[in-house]
Amino acid sequence: MSGWSERVQYRQSRHFRAFYAVNRFGGEFGILIGANISGHARLISAGGMLPDEKLLDRIGSIADDRAYRSVGLSQTGRVTDFSAVREIYVAELEKILPDRFKGVNVDIRTYDVKKATIADRLFHGRNDIDGERIIFNLSADGTKVSAYSEKTSYVMWEKLVAMYAGVCFEKGLAVALPENFPSNADATAEVHCGRLYRYENNADIAKDVAVSTHNMFAYDGLYLASAVTSYLSEQGITLQKALCDVPDAYTSSRFVGITMSRENKEKIFSELGCSVEGEITMGKTHAVIRPLRDKKGITVFAESVSCEQAAAFCEDITSRIKGIFR
Repeated sequence: MSGWSERVQYRQSRHFRAFYAVNRFGGEFGILIGANISGHARLISAGGMLPDEKLLDRIGSIADDRAYRSVGLSQTGRVTDFSAVREIYVAELEKILPDRFKGVNVDIRTYDVKKATIADRLFHGRNDIDGERIIFNLSADGTKVSAYSEKTSYVMWEKLVAMYAGVCFEKGLAVALPENFPSNADATAEVHCGRLYRYENNADIAKDVAVSTHNMFAYDGLYLASAVTSYLSEQGITLQKALCDVPDAYTSSRFVGITMSRENKEKIFSELGCSVEGEITMGKTHAVIRPLRDKKGITVFAESVSCEQAAAFCEDITSRIKGIFR
């Protein structure tokens, strides 16, 4: 791509560290490239947001027109070795953790050896061995985390994020979350009179909030685990107590490979009884239909008070959409 040599390539800072590096060092965007023969790449912007619409359009146009230079594997442009970002990242997490936990005994589960090493360094020496045992499970890419304790059983990422958003609101801090994040975050914002911004509806304000260090909990699983642990330790409360006022919310999503022309969009929205924004509500279950940027498909997001209801509603809408074009 034209101008690629002027970008900073973050080496040895995969996934969660790449998110942090883009924020910490003011990058316009970052690219995560899978270390396998598939060659898949993921474009990220500051705060875990999608890159600017104009930038995505330009990249798409360049790719479609093949208006870019072909270079050999040895031609990497300007490369800055950011391997030290690991230590800076760990130092950032250590800032929010007390020297010793009170009433909390944390265990981090992950298949990634590097993440496990960082987690051990952060938590092992601080744990209260007589405290509440909480097991945090990191997602494969490190952006999400779930929790398990004897009293709460499994707690999904969405509920942990909504809970810690409430902690931020109590401190007077604003929070930025993706458009498709469950509405329990809105309920939490209402309870705490907090300022919650969604990426799509308030893009400019959301971007400013999303790059704030405290907002890392929304897209960094290890940061969220650290922040929740620190809060429980400081307040002297159990995970169950911290979650007691957070509504349950579960999400499900499906992809439908249908060209979203204007006519098809109007037909789908009319047949399904959607609002002009593509929203459908049935009792406590809510769904949103979102066309892809290239209009070569749509994604259905559903939310409900149980994962079964969310999945069933999502599947029903998907089947109805497919039925329209049979």
